[in-house]
Amino acid sequence: MCTVHSLKIGPMFFADVLSGHKKAEFRINDRDFKRGDFLLLREWEGEYTGNKLIVKITHILPIDNLISGCGNWVMLSITPICATDTLSIIEAMVGGEL
Repeated sequence: MCTVHSLKIGPMFFADVLSGHKKAEFRINDRDFKRGDFLLLREWEGEYTGNKLIVKITHILPIDNLISGCGNWVMLSITPICATDTLSIIEAMVGGEL
């Protein structure tokens, strides 16, 4: 079962994800991200702006594999969700299969 992770994201980065130019997120892996999970990206400019976007994690690259001593940082490859992802998101948010 997948998880929906709610994350803050700055306005410049939010716009780039929304436009499709930004296809990765560099994050500390404090949430046990897994391929197939979803990120609920909430635009943050000192407070939440109300703008939200859901993307799917397609690949996770542990940075410590490339640069020793980087700890628990990962590069998350992301893609916009498609219609078939909707059921998975709902199941993850309500907890369990529908």
